[in-house]
Amino acid sequence: MKYAFILGSNSYIVPNNTISFSEGDEPHNFLRIVSVYRDTPPDQPRAALTIDAEFKDNEGHLVRISGNKPETPISLDIMEKPDRVLITKPDGHVVLDVHQMDHRTAMHLEHNIVAELEVHAPVIPIRLRATSCWVTCILK
Repeated sequence: MKYAFILGSNSYIVPNNTISFSEGDEPHNFLRIVSVYRDTPPDQPRAALTIDAEFKDNEGHLVRISGNKPETPISLDIMEKPDRVLITKPDGHVVLDVHQMDHRTAMHLEHNIVAELEVHAPVIPIRLRATSCWVTCILK
């Protein structure tokens, strides 16, 4: 299965479930999709979006999320929905928002993204939002 990671007006179609980056010679997995939301029959457990993430907050503290749960003591709130994991500061500011979009919603995005999704179908569209400072640091 291919994943479409959508950041702002850009989409990155990849054959795996992980976004990674390098800091010097050190590779880091920033985000890994462990499982995706799937609508299931009522007699089966619902498959929800589950992530692992590793990043530094604005103060430089390492934050590790495993299976949507913090591995490190953090002062962040994690809200889970079947198709979304939202990590916010206690004041409500978004740190990381990972949203698995349904096909219909994804087809209403900007034309360049829709064209990529259609060419590479089937894909699982994952929209990422984060604080601008944080995104800048990750995408270097």
